[in-house]
Amino acid sequence: MTKKITVEIECNHTMQGIQPSEVCKQAGLDSLAELGRISGIQTRTLIKWFHSRKKLFNTIVLGAVVLKKQNGKTVKK
Repeated sequence: MTKKITVEIECNHTMQGIQPSEVCKQAGLDSLAELGRISGIQTRTLIKWFHSRKKLFNTIVLGAVVLKKQNGKTVKK
């Protein structure tokens, strides 16, 4: 059985001053730490990628949101 999942993320973190944790929260995650738990990527690495590899960071956030929606409220590593 295939589930259809709709995820809407507004990628406006090109604004100066927005933090990676804020992007995660706007996308529907609880925190940057939750993104780390879901993705298996260290928080420090995610922060570096937020600054240097925006498309990769956005892709990881999107994937984590989809996984969270698929698996219910909590996702455990």
